[in-house]
Amino acid sequence: MATIALVGATSTLAGHIAKRLRENGHTLRLLSATGASEPTDAELVVVGDTPTCSACVQHLHGVDVVVLVATPSRRTWVDAAVTAACPLVD
Repeated sequence: MATIALVGATSTLAGHIAKRLRENGHTLRLLSATGASEPTDAELVVVGDTPTCSACVQHLHGVDVVVLVATPSRRTWVDAAVTAACPLVD
């Protein structure tokens, strides 16, 4: 299965998406500005509120798909996905 980066991973919507992706056997990399409020079995990366494009690209290394859920730095993540040649679901 795919490795999927879920950006905005601590939102309620992301929780529902993550559950479905896990049920389908995908590996998740959760990316959040603030961190998790509860334990998770997926890799969680706290990226802060204003990550740079190059930092975002580094977080996408080894990822098959990027899913943008809720993030204040949406444009930066879109640019990073394009730079990393990683498919994007927005």
